[in-house]
Amino acid sequence: MEDYLLFAKMILAGAQVANVAEPLLLYRVGQGAYARRGGTGMLATEWRLQRAFREIGFTTAGQQARNLTVRGVYRLVPESLRKNAYRALLATRGERRADRRGERESG
Repeated sequence: MEDYLLFAKMILAGAQVANVAEPLLLYRVGQGAYARRGGTGMLATEWRLQRAFREIGFTTAGQQARNLTVRGVYRLVPESLRKNAYRALLATRGERRADRRGERESG
């Protein structure tokens, strides 16, 4: 979460940012990755991050409420739902195939 706050501060200080179309790295999602992104502890961390964003003027009250709602739900849903949502919405087709292979090998 510290990276998010650093990037927010850099943007507020005038850093130029842009989206890059091509992947800059590959990230293999291990078995514990989905569990680490959920739970009440991560929700508390998310709350602190969103409060810090608001305090430094990076987000409005409405954006803070939206972020906490969307990200809060993500933190509190069961791990299996987080995993399926990640696969459906974010992972590339190749990552999904590799992830399924890893499940078959370990299961």
